Amino acid sequence: MKRFCEHLETSPHADGSTAKGDRVRTIHGRMPDKSLRIHDCHMHTWGNGKPLSPAEFLDRTSSCGVVGGNIFSVHPATRSSQRTIVVDQRNGARMDAVLEFTSQTPGFLPFYYLNPTEKDAVRQVEEAGKCGIRGFKIIVGMYHIGDYLDPLCAAAEANLPVMFHCGMCSDPDPASQYSRPIEFESLLAVPGLKFSLAHLGWPWYDEFMGTVAKYHFNQKIRDDGKPMAKMYIDLTPGTPGIYRREALRHLYLTGYPVTEITMWGNDLGIENYETQYARWHLERDGGILSEIEDDYRSGRVDRRWLPDLTDIQTPAFEKAWYDFVGEPLPQDDV
Repeated sequence: MKRFCEHLETSPHADGSTAKGDRVRTIHGRMPDKSLRIHDCHMHTWGNGKPLSPAEFLDRTSSCGVVGGNIFSVHPATRSSQRTIVVDQRNGARMDAVLEFTSQTPGFLPFYYLNPTEKDAVRQVEEAGKCGIRGFKIIVGMYHIGDYLDPLCAAAEANLPVMFHCGMCSDPDPASQYSRPIEFESLLAVPGLKFSLAHLGWPWYDEFMGTVAKYHFNQKIRDDGKPMAKMYIDLTPGTPGIYRREALRHLYLTGYPVTEITMWGNDLGIENYETQYARWHLERDGGILSEIEDDYRSGRVDRRWLPDLTDIQTPAFEKAWYDFVGEPLPQDDV
């Protein structure tokens, strides 16, 4: 078990100091249990270089214990980027490339990066479903997602999930305001939509928890008899290290039943699935989730208003992914 160099406080103060009596705890890295089939729900095709060969990609992921997940196509040319793109960004080529790669990487599913503002976005969704795409990736640009719901309705009708970036956006456009958690309330208007929000909405993770609550309170059948939209949580980093523990404790200890809808991701690319980085995130998050489980079992947190947190790692690293993408759980997990 490795010890992280950062010391994270249970009661941090604005100036970084600790009040008398505060308990300072060191988070210990802990890889998830080897029995878990770890799935990385959030992998990119960055498009700035040649992808790893499928064999090398599988070798790297398996060395981290990762056996499956979601791989996004490169983003469309209509989206700004800080990277120099060297691959074909035409929509058909982007779709073909991710389908070809995942056809050689069992356990990893192809997701198509969609710009919902494009005039033929609905047609793209329909075509993607016919071609074997298993879901969609969207990073909202300079627009309100609620103004472009038709492609999301098409995705919901095809029973294909949508994964959204949520929180501060690093692209050059001043678009972060459109990816704040509260912007995704509008998806309640899309019956049956299954979607995820990434990065815990950093830096707005309190607002993120408000959005979690909004969807929790509205998980009933609509007046028209159709199912409500369902929100999943993508744990992909975005929260810087100093905030990671605080954000995860907010997520699990606020009191809403998030365990079965929370998936782990890493935000790496198929051009270079960096195993040291992947392992570090697995160890850090495994350590924090283990701490939450231990605090729950030992009564160090008030359990009266909490759902069962005895095992939050199995859903996060494995089971929630199966539910999100619509894959059956392996028989020995049923």
